[in-house]
Amino acid sequence: MDSLGELAARLLSHLGPDLRPLDVELLPGQVPGELPLELPLPPGARLLGSVAYRSDGALQQAIVLLDVELSPEDALSFYHRELPARGWSALPRAPQPGGFVLSSMLAVQTFCQVERDSWLSVTAQPHSENRTEVRIQIDLSTAGPCSGAPEPAPYVSYAGERLPPLTVPPGVRLYPGGSGGSDDHWFAHALAETDLSAVELEAYLAGQLERHGWERVATSSAGPVVCSAWRVAGEDDWQGILVVAEWPGRPLRSLLATVERTPVARRGWWAPLA
Repeated sequence: MDSLGELAARLLSHLGPDLRPLDVELLPGQVPGELPLELPLPPGARLLGSVAYRSDGALQQAIVLLDVELSPEDALSFYHRELPARGWSALPRAPQPGGFVLSSMLAVQTFCQVERDSWLSVTAQPHSENRTEVRIQIDLSTAGPCSGAPEPAPYVSYAGERLPPLTVPPGVRLYPGGSGGSDDHWFAHALAETDLSAVELEAYLAGQLERHGWERVATSSAGPVVCSAWRVAGEDDWQGILVVAEWPGRPLRSLLATVERTPVARRGWWAPLA
């Protein structure tokens, strides 16, 4: 092993379940031959290589790196379709209220193969304008997140479920803010650091709402502020609001998304006449 390979192996090394250092092997353009499945590759994918972790010669863990021509969402969808047929089932995600989230929170999925006490995760992140980096981590040494009974799912309000998760474009730094509400109303706000205008950023966020079935009803733009009203998918008595506002003289954008149910549709609601 040359000095560069030795340095990489040392940097990648970590302890195994028995607290002994695992042996590291870098495999450019290859996957370990001992993988317990024939790893499906999306059409047009380029296999960059992998790193194998072994203990006493037996494969314990591996990380496979791919470059694919799909979006991160489509790359994850590919493995959602392909892995169950190979005996790997997707670990259900705990429900979360919608709002502004980091793209990394949505770009990973864990799969379980309980019979073998093993698990794998697929992570997809934008790499360039038209390419996505896919990392597949396989662990054959423990059941990891697939072991034991699932934890009780946290409560998510009915309104919180109506608001989809929203991410910002690649290269935009997101500072998630607060969120909250009730079964009839939910809000989420955040701060984005970008040179994109309010119009451009609102259009990017609006595309995600449309993919979740929301229908734009109206849009108002006044200088540095863009506000749009939406009809929520499958909910006649619900309305969504999206607001993007530019900070004067600074590359910051305030983001606000809300969803609420009309008062007359709320069971048991009443108000005095004006």
